[in-house]
Amino acid sequence: MKIFDKKLIGLVISIIFIAIIFHQLDIKKTCESFRHINLIYLLPVIPVYYLSFVLRAYRWRSLLSNKDLTIKSLTSALFIGYTANNLLPARMGEIYRAHLFGKKEGMKRSGVFASILLERIFDGIIIFLILIILVTHIYSKPWLFKLVYGAGSIFAICFAILFIFAKLGNSEKLQEKSSFFYEYFRENVLIKLPEDFRNKLINFLNKTFYYINSFIGGLNVFNDRKEALNSLFLTFLIWILEGITTFFVIKSFGIHIGIISAIFVVCVTTFSTMIPAGPANIGTYQFGYIMALKIFGITKETAFAISLINQFTTAILIAIAGFFFMWKDHINIKDLEENLEESTLIS
Repeated sequence: MKIFDKKLIGLVISIIFIAIIFHQLDIKKTCESFRHINLIYLLPVIPVYYLSFVLRAYRWRSLLSNKDLTIKSLTSALFIGYTANNLLPARMGEIYRAHLFGKKEGMKRSGVFASILLERIFDGIIIFLILIILVTHIYSKPWLFKLVYGAGSIFAICFAILFIFAKLGNSEKLQEKSSFFYEYFRENVLIKLPEDFRNKLINFLNKTFYYINSFIGGLNVFNDRKEALNSLFLTFLIWILEGITTFFVIKSFGIHIGIISAIFVVCVTTFSTMIPAGPANIGTYQFGYIMALKIFGITKETAFAISLINQFTTAILIAIAGFFFMWKDHINIKDLEENLEESTLIS
């Protein structure tokens, strides 16, 4: 599917959610909510949010199982990838990040993409664990239980599949059997096919096995318990910092909720943005924010206003860092989609 098609689908989903939200909002009250904002409380957001990206870089290095990678290089790719996420639909910036970093560091891009997929799985597992504790002991709502168990089961299944995939992929016996059957198939079946078709099929199979092996190589963290636990711990710290960021944004509107409540808001909005939408998850992000703050008796109008400031603030911080690293790495933003098209073909 072309990027244009994905962008169109994402925009349609975003428009649907925005239409649902606006249908329930009093626009005048939403505008009045902005009058209560105290910008002083947004200043601590800058160091806290940037610190979360430093921790993301350390986690990514753990997931890649490569101590030779520099935090500077990892941070650069992270910010550029997240900037692309805010410009492109359906988190396609993740594909671009794998392509960019793999090309820059001379790594197999399928393996890099596997590590990025692991990031999302680890995020989901930690958010699920945080939410299940909060929902069970503090915020007991029927729709929350459905959200938590529904989204959590998806991440748990994905985690299990990748774990099994990594273990089987590193099994010498399985590799030997796979090689034996492939050689047997090539020498006894493919040899009977027309030469042109046979060569194309062999080339396709060779590329497929190459990408599979590269992808498995990106799952090496499952074979290192220490690095896996370290990645999970860093993921926990990352979401604590995300919660603190949200805490300051909410507080800037004169609303007093605790950091635990802010972490809860972050977890709900993160699950809501699992729905593929337009750039920066506009629409689905606001929907999740409104649903989360509703539990604290905050009106939809105020929640919508807070969500816009939260999303705008973090997007600006990402863009500043992202464009800075693009400038340093001589990446032209106009070539972003062209490079993305290339990455979807060769990653």
